[in-house]
Amino acid sequence: MTLAYLCFGIFWRLRSEKELLANFRFQFIYAEMAESNVATDTQQQSMQLYEKNIHPLNVKPCNKKGMYVLYWVQASPRVKFNVALELACQKANEHQVPVLACYVMHTGKLDNFPPETERRCAFMLDGLRDLEKQLKKERNIDLVVLYGECEILIAKLAENCCELIVDAGYMRYQNKWYDEVKNKIECKFTKVETNVVVPVELVSQKEEFAAHTIRRKIWKYAKQYLIEPECIMVIANNKPLISDNLPIIDLSQSDDIILAKLNVDMTVKKVANIHGGHSEAVKLLENFVSKKLPDYDKLRNIPGLDGQSGLSPYINFGHISTVEIILQVNKSTANKSVKDAFVEQLLVRRELSMNFVHYNSENYDSLKCLPKWATDTLILQAVAKRDYIYTSEQLEKGETHDHYWNACQLELVYEGRMHGYMRMYWGKKVLEWTANVNIAYNWLMQYEI
Repeated sequence: MTLAYLCFGIFWRLRSEKELLANFRFQFIYAEMAESNVATDTQQQSMQLYEKNIHPLNVKPCNKKGMYVLYWVQASPRVKFNVALELACQKANEHQVPVLACYVMHTGKLDNFPPETERRCAFMLDGLRDLEKQLKKERNIDLVVLYGECEILIAKLAENCCELIVDAGYMRYQNKWYDEVKNKIECKFTKVETNVVVPVELVSQKEEFAAHTIRRKIWKYAKQYLIEPECIMVIANNKPLISDNLPIIDLSQSDDIILAKLNVDMTVKKVANIHGGHSEAVKLLENFVSKKLPDYDKLRNIPGLDGQSGLSPYINFGHISTVEIILQVNKSTANKSVKDAFVEQLLVRRELSMNFVHYNSENYDSLKCLPKWATDTLILQAVAKRDYIYTSEQLEKGETHDHYWNACQLELVYEGRMHGYMRMYWGKKVLEWTANVNIAYNWLMQYEI
C-alpha cells in the first residue's frame, strides 16, 4: 500500500512538472507572440508619418506562401534614413519572414539614356559593397546583386516573396520598369519615396517653375520630415533561399571582373581618389561641416577655393540622404545664415528639380520641356552671328579659346565633377559655340555632373 502511494506520488509529481513545463512553454510562446504583436503595432505607428511617401502600385494581395519580403533597391542604396527599407522590415515582421534586398545592374538599353560607363559603375559598385556590409552588420539582411534585364529579374525574385517594395525613382525608365513589373507579378507591389525630403505630390500637384514658387510649399511640410526614421529590426533571421540559376554578381570580385559581364563604356575611366558608398559620404559630410561650412557663404561661389561639400555624386546615387545631411548641418555651430544658404541649395533647389522631372515625365530630357520664353530666346539665338564654332571633339578635349571653359571641361572629363558656379557658364557657351541648339543640346546631354 505504501509502495502504491509512493508510486502514485511520483507519477503525480512528474505529471504536475510536465504540465508546469508545458504551461511555461505556452506562456513563453504567448508572451513572445504578444511582444511581436506589440512591436509590429509600434512599428506601424512609427510609419504613419510616412503615409504620403507610400504608393501602392497594384491592388493584388500579399502572397501568404511567400518566403521573404523583397526590397528592390534602386534609387536609395543605403541603410540610414531609408523609409523603403524600414517599411520592408515592418512588413517582414508582419509576415514573420526575412527581408531579401536586391539590386539589379541593368544591361539592356535605356530610353534616351547614355550607356553606362566604367566611372559610374565603379562608383555604384563601391556603394553596393558598402550597402552589403552595412545591411548584414546592422540589420542581418542579405543583399543579392544581379545583372541583366531589370524588370525580368525582379519579377523572377518576386515569385517567392510575400510582397515587393521599391525605393522610388522619378526617371522615365524607372516608371517604365514599375509598370512592366506590376504586370508580371502576382503579389502586392509598393513604391516608397525616400530620395526626397517631402513627397513630390504632397509639395505640389503641378509643375513649379521657380524656387520662389515652391519654397513655401516645401517648408510647409519639411520640418516634420527632417527626422531620422525609427530603425526596425527584422525578427526572422533565416536566410532567404533563391535560385542558383540567377545571374548573380559576386561583390568580392574586382571591378574589372564584374564590369566584363556588363555592357559598359570603358573609355570613361573611374576617378582614382573618389569612392562611392555611405561611409565615404559621411566622411565628406563631417569634413565639410567642421572645416568648410562656417565660410560656405563666402567661398561657395569661388571655383578655385573648393568651398563646396563635394557630396553631389553621393546624393545623386542615393548613397546618403539629404535629410541626414541637413540634420548634421543644422547641428553645427555655424551661423544660421550660412546653414540656411546651404539648405536652400540642397532642399529647395533639389526638390524643385524632382518636381520638374515628375511633372515632365515624357519631355524632361528634350527641348519640348522648355517654357515659351526660353524657346523664344533660343529662336533668336539661332540666327545670331557666331564668332566661334567648335566641333564636338574640340569641345570634348577642351580646345577652345576660353581658358576658363577649358578648365571646367577638363575637370569634368578627368575628375567627373564641375564647380556649381561654373555649370551655367559652361552650358551657355556650348550654345554659343555650336551651329544650332540641337547639336548643343545633344552634346550636353551626354554628360552627368
